[in-house]
Amino acid sequence: GMGRLGGGGGHDFNNLMGAVMGFAALLLETTPEGDPRREPLGHILGATEQASKLAGALLAFSRESRFERVPVTLNRVIEDSYSLLRSGLDPSVSIELALDPALPPLLGDALLFQQMIVNLALEAKGLLGGSGTLRLVTRVEAGRASGAEPAQRAVCFEVLAKLSRDSGPASARAGAGSEGHGLTAVEDIVRAHGGYLQSTIEPGSARFQAMFP
Repeated sequence: GMGRLGGGGGHDFNNLMGAVMGFAALLLETTPEGDPRREPLGHILGATEQASKLAGALLAFSRESRFERVPVTLNRVIEDSYSLLRSGLDPSVSIELALDPALPPLLGDALLFQQMIVNLALEAKGLLGGSGTLRLVTRVEAGRASGAEPAQRAVCFEVLAKLSRDSGPASARAGAGSEGHGLTAVEDIVRAHGGYLQSTIEPGSARFQAMFP
């Protein structure tokens, strides 16, 4: 019941809400003060944010229960998330995709993967502050060998954030992200899919790596 809604239907719902929120925000930005259209746009934005929070609550609920495990093409989820990220990030931040076409499918929930991608990108963006480059990478690599077991192949999803040189003192903003709330959710999602998350944060750059067996 609820868990299923949080899984399958929630995926489409969140995509739609993300698009509505993105476009409403863009329209609001380009609508001058005193324009009578600002108020209804504000209502649309408020309502979609509420709807998105509700979808998030359903998702959390479905994460605590069983979530969907179906073969998911991570590259496609990243490509689907691109427009969401593009509308949510400052135009001065450029987004690059470097996706391995030979990536094997992952068993899991596409909506949770999307939440992971968006949260990591926003976390990295929070660290960047001003302008910079956000690079989303997928690749296959040898995983960690455990004891006598040979290293299993792993799917790696990486978010690299680099501050552009001319943005000055903003590089001191490390740690100015969403106080890591987004990261906690990401760690939950990665762990639920049998993987682990590594973070490397330095002045002017951040690297998040999610490894999946």
